[in-house]
Amino acid sequence: MIKLDNRLKAILKEIDNVEVVADIGCDHGKLIVSAILSQKAKKGIAVDISNESLKKAQILASEYDVIDKLIFLNGDGFLPIKDNIDIAVISGMGAREIVKILAQKDIANKYILVPHQDTYILRQYLRENSFFVIKDYIVKEQKFYPVIVAEKGNNNYTDREIYLGKNLPSTPVYNEWKNLRFKTIKKIIEKAGINAISNDLKKEWEELN
Repeated sequence: MIKLDNRLKAILKEIDNVEVVADIGCDHGKLIVSAILSQKAKKGIAVDISNESLKKAQILASEYDVIDKLIFLNGDGFLPIKDNIDIAVISGMGAREIVKILAQKDIANKYILVPHQDTYILRQYLRENSFFVIKDYIVKEQKFYPVIVAEKGNNNYTDREIYLGKNLPSTPVYNEWKNLRFKTIKKIIEKAGINAISNDLKKEWEELN
């Protein structure tokens, strides 16, 4: 099997045994190829705006003899995908870019979202656009990553969870992440002053105290 880091392992674990999974921003293709190899999905769609990344994913799929079970699409987010799918994975980018993709069209039964920054923006979008959050937890791989699993439905984020997440299911690295955020924001405030930081950072600071 392909060697995956903790972030990709967590995403793969959230993929059920489904018919079709799409990896948006597939990069090297490790996740989508692993989903096929582990029989988490029967078919895969690899999407990337970069042709070079798609070529890497195609080479990997050929090496593991699963290229016939994958479709490779060059394009922006969900736009190249014509039919509905079971699971959409969006990782490897910031929350603003993930929101932009989600706004393109409602295409999947379930979404696995892993933003690299500004997670509160994604959570706000999910709350405002009727997504039910099944899971929201932290994994650690050199840095911390939130893993959010959601589907269309009644929103269930509180104001506090917009900034601090749900820790659902509970993970041992959650408090480690919270402590780091506390120290990071405290340093910013000490250097710039409370009035110099954004309203959202102020709100996060309030929730952390």
